[in-house]
Amino acid sequence: MVRKRHGGGQPHKGDRRLLAARVPRSQADEVERRADALGLSISEYIASVLVQHVATTDSPANAQGELLTIREEMRLNQSA
Repeated sequence: MVRKRHGGGQPHKGDRRLLAARVPRSQADEVERRADALGLSISEYIASVLVQHVATTDSPANAQGELLTIREEMRLNQSA
C-alpha cells in the first residue's frame, strides 16, 4: 500500500536532477546573500540563474567567451 504524504514540504517543482559544483568562497557568500534577499533557497537561486543563462545563450560555442571570462575571474579570486 502506498501512503500519500500530507501537509508540510514544498510543492513539486517538476522533473529535476542534482548538479553540484564547488565555487570560490567569495562567490558562494554572494550567492547566499542574493538568494536570501530574494527569499529563495540557495538551490532555487542557482537553478534560476542557470536556467536563465541557458535560455539566453544560443549554444556552447557562443558562450565560450563568457566562460573564459568566468574562469579568469575565478583564477583572480583564488590568487587574491
